[in-house]
Amino acid sequence: MKAISTLLALLGFVATAPAQTTMNFPLGVSPDSINYVGYAFVNPNAADVTLALTAYCSRAGGETVQPGHPTCDQGVVNDSATIIVPARGQVARLFSQLFPGSTQGGWVHAETDASGLVGFLVVGDFPLCQHR
Repeated sequence: MKAISTLLALLGFVATAPAQTTMNFPLGVSPDSINYVGYAFVNPNAADVTLALTAYCSRAGGETVQPGHPTCDQGVVNDSATIIVPARGQVARLFSQLFPGSTQGGWVHAETDASGLVGFLVVGDFPLCQHR
């Protein structure tokens, strides 16, 4: 009987654990392409979601990315940002909009405590696609 009580207590704990969404976008964005790589996030939930984004260096250790810019070691955090994805809404941003101070580019990790958030990455020449 004690084993059944313990099992039920563990099941109750697991059932109440918070949900989480983690997304990795492994494309190594170069400094020259930060205006050509975009991310979109969709929130199917009934409440707004706060999404934490982190850009990690994707270059080999100590490699200078551009003359006059600091070196970038693989796996080092370059920049971070937080965005709100509205309830039953979407947000789309370029790398340069998410991390306006980044001179290194990198790959992106996104994380939130909410479940169900969906994201994707797209590459293109967006300034030429705008309606005028």
